[in-house]
Amino acid sequence: SAERQLARSRAVVDFYARMFEGVAPEHALGQALAPVTLLERAERLLAAAPPEDATLRGELSASLGALYQRLGDGTNAVRLLQQALDAPTDPDAHGGLQRADREQLLAIMLFDLGRNDEALAAAERAKALRLEHAPDDLRLHW
Repeated sequence: SAERQLARSRAVVDFYARMFEGVAPEHALGQALAPVTLLERAERLLAAAPPEDATLRGELSASLGALYQRLGDGTNAVRLLQQALDAPTDPDAHGGLQRADREQLLAIMLFDLGRNDEALAAAERAKALRLEHAPDDLRLHW
């Protein structure tokens, strides 16, 4: 529903606002703040005060995992993606595709870490989810 989506959007904005709280240049006392420090802070916030909506908690974990991947930290990226996969998704096609996207990203991360058997298993799970929830998805036919 629109109200639920609005509540989720507000929760995401609130989460990221808390993550950046006190790190503005005027509060940082001249110290540079590394991106990984912000991600660690976000993880602590997520663990200490997780959103009531478990689906949103999974979305935030997936988002943080993707950010770790972009910083080249595959180990933390995989850990957070696995947490995201442990969280529920909406029980509709959108949720199924969201889970497929997480499995696909996990496969890439595992491959980058040389964990090829695990990567292949995650890629196969992603494909199965796409076949179930979006059989006409062009990504399945290349």
